[in-house]
Amino acid sequence: MEIAAAAVRTACLNERFEFVHLNGSGYGDAIALPTEDQARRCVAHWRQDTDASPPAVDSLCPGVPRLLFPTLALGIYLPFQVYDALRPRNTWLGDRLLMALEEEGVALEEIPDAYYNRSLDSGANSWRLAAAQLELLKHAEQACDVKPSAFMVRRMYRERLFWDFDHAAPPTISWLLQDLIRLTWPDDAPLRAQAEAALAGPDPCMLAPYPWQAPIGRMVREQLELDWVGPDTLYSWYGDSLTEGDYLIRYVAERRALRAAL
Repeated sequence: MEIAAAAVRTACLNERFEFVHLNGSGYGDAIALPTEDQARRCVAHWRQDTDASPPAVDSLCPGVPRLLFPTLALGIYLPFQVYDALRPRNTWLGDRLLMALEEEGVALEEIPDAYYNRSLDSGANSWRLAAAQLELLKHAEQACDVKPSAFMVRRMYRERLFWDFDHAAPPTISWLLQDLIRLTWPDDAPLRAQAEAALAGPDPCMLAPYPWQAPIGRMVREQLELDWVGPDTLYSWYGDSLTEGDYLIRYVAERRALRAAL
């Protein structure tokens, strides 16, 4: 979905091409099938390697260049993420350490320090997690035309590439879109140069701020030596701007209130 949104916001692409977003889940501006006219005018087919694609999607628009890119995820910033049935709004964005601290009745003002200490005691190793996840990505990209693992190795310690486990941040979206353009139009240097210029900058895709940006915890920052993020970094959370400590306290407070109401 983010790639489709970024493509239609890139002027050098949108002025020349109509982008049709197909998705079996039907969210956003996605449609089930292109019209006959759209299929006739199709010049390229970009597809994510996912079971959520519409049925028989590979039989659409025969004869046009097809490029497959892998489903991307990167959980190194969130080593304790689990499903939390009591998680307000985002059940899949739970945290097993925060769940335990809430259930143990730890006072709200003690949550940030308690979370850090529990993180250290957990034995989690961000370097091992990163290596394991990159191996999974390398395996997934073998069947694809776009291969993002090398990009992630170069950049994931220098800037944030995902807002949560599987929602890409602008640097990842920008790189993926540029690689799709490079592979689709290898002989169109002017288009590639225009796209590269348009997709440069801190928010190259001109997308609305992502509604939930899970904080990168202190233990992870220290283990991976992430000097571009710190305790005062602000994260967007449904219209609010929260530090890591604010987020941890709100998580526990909301979960505690919901559990008390059961």
